[in-house]
Amino acid sequence: MSAGEAGSRASAQIGAARVSGTVAIVPLIGMILPRASWAGTGLDQFLSRLREAADDQSVDSIVILADSPGGLVDRVQEAADAVFAVRAKKKIVAVSDTRMASACYWICSGAHEVVASPSSMTGCVGVMRICMSYAEMFAKDGIAASVFVSRPSKGWNNPYEAMPEEAKAFNQAQVDETDTAFIDAIARNRRMDANAVREIPALGRSLSADAALAAGLVDRIATLDEVIAGLAGRGSTRGVSRSARMAFAGV
Repeated sequence: MSAGEAGSRASAQIGAARVSGTVAIVPLIGMILPRASWAGTGLDQFLSRLREAADDQSVDSIVILADSPGGLVDRVQEAADAVFAVRAKKKIVAVSDTRMASACYWICSGAHEVVASPSSMTGCVGVMRICMSYAEMFAKDGIAASVFVSRPSKGWNNPYEAMPEEAKAFNQAQVDETDTAFIDAIARNRRMDANAVREIPALGRSLSADAALAAGLVDRIATLDEVIAGLAGRGSTRGVSRSARMAFAGV
């Protein structure tokens, strides 16, 4: 069974797919949501598959097949910690095939190794919250909205009134708090200094495989098939490592 077939089977089944009897593939595909939905991957389902693979005595190693633009922050920190905890039990590798962005990268950074497929985009580290206000548009059209709340902060993010400065500061503080948790998780998982993570150029963007490797966000570049073959003992763990790429470039 090819890695592509294994990935399709993994995303279609409740349990993790197996390749060569020893490698389990746990998919993390589509929009990340706290619970299962047609719109993407529910972290409840992802965690169930991960635990099943970690507890399965016939499985020697786990591959997270990542192809996600990110999603909601709910339960992401818990999922990332769960991936990190699996390291004490089994070899776990996350493969960006072909997108490992934002919340998906947060989760996958907890693996022993993060691998980027050659055409992948990886990273997009950061947090974003969008609050819409229709107050000015409504005023131009002569539409007035009355919003009744038990305390001022209850209605801060409603779209029918202009957001007060206090509410803007509160929202920014929450975004910054979550971003700090994101950065701290990467620093722990990747054994990097948190300030060094913050200083990565274009950290908030998705990076090509080469750029992600140079930034230290991934460990090597290889295809999903190569990663699985190496873990299953059917070949070496092929791919270009960060140290090798830097040495080749004379860095």
